[in-house]
Amino acid sequence: MELFKVFGNNSFGGVLMTNEELAAAIKAEKDALIKELWNPCKGFIIQQARRWKRAWAQRTDFDVDDLVQSGYFAICAVVKGFDKEKCHSFISYLDLCLKTEFSKVAGCRTAAQMKEPITTL
Repeated sequence: MELFKVFGNNSFGGVLMTNEELAAAIKAEKDALIKELWNPCKGFIIQQARRWKRAWAQRTDFDVDDLVQSGYFAICAVVKGFDKEKCHSFISYLDLCLKTEFSKVAGCRTAAQMKEPITTL
């Protein structure tokens, strides 16, 4: 059972669904449900965004709100790539996707990416 759950008025008439079940429903062409996955995960995304901003406090080119907004793209990545059979848990896969999206916002590049030009003509 996952840490977060969807409660209340959702598109399934208030049916209780875990994040894993909701991600599977969204993956099955029910894109309107992504907001229902965003709401229970938003607190975790904000928490992680604040941690990243504290770690990069000297950087002024992005703020917590930018990181939180990129969290939406992380949710989309989770929906596309999450497989309950392969992944340990939904939240750990979300954390991995958040790191990827936050790195993009912060402009962090891997050693391999540094060998490639940022722009090409």
